[in-house]
Amino acid sequence: MHRDLKPGNIMLGQKADFDAKSADEHGYDLTNYEVKIIDLGMAKECDVTDQDMTNLVGSFSYRAPELLLGTKHYGYEVDIWALGCIFYCIRTGSRLFKGES
Repeated sequence: MHRDLKPGNIMLGQKADFDAKSADEHGYDLTNYEVKIIDLGMAKECDVTDQDMTNLVGSFSYRAPELLLGTKHYGYEVDIWALGCIFYCIRTGSRLFKGES
């Protein structure tokens, strides 16, 4: 699990075999791009469930409720929550939770 997914850690780049001829009139062809997740500093193997982990991971606006409640046993669901928050941000242009605390 990544444990710190946020918009700044998701990059969109051109594929190495980019084909400019397949783009539409605006220059877009999403098949020529790939999503890359960066900043794996907080990443941890997902099958480590019997071990206590820190709940102080992730950026506050994208942190799952179980982390905010202090659990030390969690899984990939914390990344799914963060992805949901990111999709909300993409769709609306603002963070789902705007507070800092």
